[in-house]
Amino acid sequence: MTKVNENHIECAPSLRGRERLFYVVDKLGLSCPWTKSVDSTSMLDWLGGEVEELRKEISLLRLLSPAAAAGEVSMVSSPRRISGMKIGGIGHPLVANDAEHEDAEVRNTRKALVSELGDVLFDAIMLEMMCRRDFNLNPSEAWDAAAEKVERRTPYMKDWGDGSEAKTSAEAELMWQAAKLEEKKEDGYSFEKSAHAFKSKDHEFDKRS
Repeated sequence: MTKVNENHIECAPSLRGRERLFYVVDKLGLSCPWTKSVDSTSMLDWLGGEVEELRKEISLLRLLSPAAAAGEVSMVSSPRRISGMKIGGIGHPLVANDAEHEDAEVRNTRKALVSELGDVLFDAIMLEMMCRRDFNLNPSEAWDAAAEKVERRTPYMKDWGDGSEAKTSAEAELMWQAAKLEEKKEDGYSFEKSAHAFKSKDHEFDKRS
């Protein structure tokens, strides 16, 4: 734990990864006046903007270096053209300088991607916290709903599935879509029941009136 002043002890720096971010968001929700003034709709709009920024960084990194996008940074191993002039391979000073510049650009873009990804994670967790606050949701409600949905749609997973098999991504996609369609049918049935019940109550009210 790090002592900040005589009356305040902050333990966030001792945390790492997701635990630290969850801790920060929880504390913001409890005592940050700005956070208390923001609603879930505004946060959703900001999340959308951060997603677009992240999309740009991902596209740029893939464009700069497919290998870098896969987690690898490779040196130039083939002749390059600079200002229309073909120069030699590895060992040529212009190639070495160009490769260093390319690797620096890739590193900077990866750094920017990490930053934008962090913004998306922060906004998403803030949005979940604000929805709980604004609509009185159970703390685990959205998290459980997300996990249960994925589990239903991936029955081929041995960790929670029903013994189904998906040997290809196409087979997995078919199972996902089939489960999704079944969910929509069930949701439609539930909606019809709710609508029917509402109409029945409304009709009874009219008769009493």
